[in-house]
Amino acid sequence: MPGWGFFRATVFLPAVYATVVIGILTATVLQLNGPLNQALGAIGLGSLEQEWLGSSRTSIPVILLVVVWTNFGYNVLLYLAGMSAIDPSLEEAARIDGAGWFRVLRHVIVPNLRRVVEIVLVVNTITAFAFMFTYIFTITNGGPGYDTYVSEFYIYNQAFTNQNMGYAAAVGVMLVAIVLVIGVLQIRALTRREA
Repeated sequence: MPGWGFFRATVFLPAVYATVVIGILTATVLQLNGPLNQALGAIGLGSLEQEWLGSSRTSIPVILLVVVWTNFGYNVLLYLAGMSAIDPSLEEAARIDGAGWFRVLRHVIVPNLRRVVEIVLVVNTITAFAFMFTYIFTITNGGPGYDTYVSEFYIYNQAFTNQNMGYAAAVGVMLVAIVLVIGVLQIRALTRREA
């Protein structure tokens, strides 16, 4: 397809940048007097201007959107690798048998991407539980109030703000154990379905 290399580079670009850079950029763009609100005002949508990171209604969706955006390229790369490993003759045989694009997707592509789906699901679950600290720290610093206060941020505050290292280490070990249990349960559920 024309422009495919550019599209692939653009989609994967957020995964290349450091999380701190993305967090600081997001916090800068979404300030009350930031570029987003200025652009909304300039095009006549001033009623949509708001403090995106200062409201509990918008701060969590903004962080989730940023996390999805930064991980999207990595997930697309995994799916592209999985799709390139599918034997083209399977799709061709399905089309010769009269299968439309939806049936080819459902009965040929998705079953052959099962392992990739498992990997993406487990990696994204681990990311949701154990890799949110940098986003929270750079974008909202746990605020407004405690609305974006996640377990990793709690561990950080206990260790470095309250100087309660032992307690922070214990909570960190508990977080690792919880993520490990969830990961193992996911893998077992996915592999049991396959068996």
